[in-house]
Amino acid sequence: MKLFLKLCFCILAVVQFTKAYAIDPGIYCLDNATGEWNRLTNSTPQMTRFVNVGGQIFPSAGIDNNNRNDRFYSLTPAFVQCRNSMEDNADYQLQLTQVARLNNAQDYSPAFLSATNAVAYVYRNNRNSDTFDPRSNGAGAGGPIVFQMQLPPRNSLGTVLITPALAIYQVVNSQVVPAGTYLGNITFSVLRNGVVQANQQLVVRLVTTNDLIFQPETCVVNNGQPLEVDLGTIAEVEIPVGSGLNSNLTRTIDLNYQCDTNITSAMRVQLVGEPSDFSTTAVETRTGNVYGTGETIQHLGIEFYKDTIVLAPNSANGFMTQITNGVGSDTLTIAPVKSAQANSVNLPSGYFNATATLVFTTP
Repeated sequence: MKLFLKLCFCILAVVQFTKAYAIDPGIYCLDNATGEWNRLTNSTPQMTRFVNVGGQIFPSAGIDNNNRNDRFYSLTPAFVQCRNSMEDNADYQLQLTQVARLNNAQDYSPAFLSATNAVAYVYRNNRNSDTFDPRSNGAGAGGPIVFQMQLPPRNSLGTVLITPALAIYQVVNSQVVPAGTYLGNITFSVLRNGVVQANQQLVVRLVTTNDLIFQPETCVVNNGQPLEVDLGTIAEVEIPVGSGLNSNLTRTIDLNYQCDTNITSAMRVQLVGEPSDFSTTAVETRTGNVYGTGETIQHLGIEFYKDTIVLAPNSANGFMTQITNGVGSDTLTIAPVKSAQANSVNLPSGYFNATATLVFTTP
């Protein structure tokens, strides 16, 4: 008799478990926190997944110049177990349709990388928006990024793997993202034979399990020492009008970069300085041999070149360089130039100096 009762209990347990996810046809996903199978309906069930923040990653595309201080970090994959209890044998998938941050005051959100390592995230698409659809143009690298995950066949269980990343916007100061931080939501819609099914969605909330502490990288040129170039003694007639690139007065500057982290990334280098009075592509000069002092020489300037391209002071373009494992190098060319009105009277004899600064930013 005892054996019979135990056997009946086991049969009842199996029947109850089956009813938990098969009351109505549909796609059901397991909420690990509650142990319940939630049917994907217009009520849009939510579930939380905890993710660990890993190392920094460097997307190949999807970041524009306005967002060059944005950073991206890997997150551990999140797993969602789902069951297909539909009544047909159609092909069912989950498609990522929306990513959302808490609000537009939040400095971070989930992000996703395409197969070509292009990134899609909220701030890239619209810096005043709280959400984005990675399927839309402009969400990443100027084109759609589509994420689809296969659901199991009819009357089967399967596991969906979600591989998000973390986007942090406009990193200019040291920051901490503590453990337990709610990063945002990712919403999936059910596809049936490639067609989005209305009112069949799943929202996954992402919460961190560890602290992320980071600082902006700092890169220095030639160990932070000033770069001094001696042009020697120059006759006024030797100084060209316009471009000085092909004159006999050019000098080269070897630049060696060292960053305080082992970053591997493209970098934009910009020339910052005071333009001359007669040209927007030349840095102003001053009298004397003490850098940054003396009277302005109105008809004499210094031009900087990367290869054959002149680097206008304070231009947003600058030039691109590559930092690999925290180091890099370049060579620049400089040359004096004068205005068309320059002569022996308005070009004073004696020492002159010019100063400029190189600024590194991530593109």
